[in-house]
Amino acid sequence: MKKFRSIEDVDRANLPEGLRKAVRGTLTTLIDAYAEIGKRYSPELDGHTVLIEAGDTAEAETPPSDEDKDQSTLRQSRRIKRQTDSEEEDKSTT
Repeated sequence: MKKFRSIEDVDRANLPEGLRKAVRGTLTTLIDAYAEIGKRYSPELDGHTVLIEAGDTAEAETPPSDEDKDQSTLRQSRRIKRQTDSEEEDKSTT
C-alpha cells in the first residue's frame, strides 16, 4: 500500500503510466473539491489517496467499476461540504 499526500508524491513514486494517471486524478479531484468551496487542501489535515496493490488485500484483486468511482467521488465531495458547513456554523456562533 502506498499513500500519496501531494501531486509531487505521485510524481516521485515512479508508477506505471496507467496507475500514475489514476492516482494523480484521484488526488487532483480531492484537491479541486477543496478549491471549489474556497478552501486550500492541507495534506496533513484533509486526507490523502491510497493505492492498494494486488497482494495488499483480497479486494485489491478486483478493480472498482466506473459507478463505484463516481460514488466515491460524490461521497468525498459531500463529506468536504459537510465539514465546511460545520466550520462556517461554528464561526457564526462565536
